[in-house]
Amino acid sequence: MTSNSEQSNPGILARWYATPLDQQQAEALKQQAAHRRSQAIKRSPERGGISRTAILMEAIADFWLTGEISTQFDSPTSPLQKSIHGRILAQTIRGQLLISRQITGGLEELRQSFKLAAPLLKADDYFLLMERYKSFETLPLTEHPQIGKSEKELLNLSGVIGKLRQGIKNKMKHDPTDLYG
Repeated sequence: MTSNSEQSNPGILARWYATPLDQQQAEALKQQAAHRRSQAIKRSPERGGISRTAILMEAIADFWLTGEISTQFDSPTSPLQKSIHGRILAQTIRGQLLISRQITGGLEELRQSFKLAAPLLKADDYFLLMERYKSFETLPLTEHPQIGKSEKELLNLSGVIGKLRQGIKNKMKHDPTDLYG
């Protein structure tokens, strides 16, 4: 997980989960999720193999395989909705997946999850997310999914767009009588 921050090990609510996966990687993630579910059944058969981590892993894999956002993120009956951490993590991952393909709605999901997560975050994580989401504000979002980008690629793209916009603003303020500037 790379970031433009110095922080090397962010907390669970501040990590990046939407690194693009090719088909082979997504299938491998689904297999890991199935294994995690089977382990959950063995450990706690009374819970029926409920593993929030497995649900999230499957949702991420499915997104990269199909381009669709899993209903597990929103379903009121989903185990993810039974705790505040689960709800925040589901909304964060959904927002990250959308923003990674520059889909409209991703930034709003991230903003909402940040508001919910803020009181639970360590200071480093708070500022990491604040900086990340502020950077994403310059990204062009669309209804039509773009090729998936990693966090680093998104931050680089948003930085370039921000500098270009800043350059355009600065050119408009240029003094036309200044022949050397």
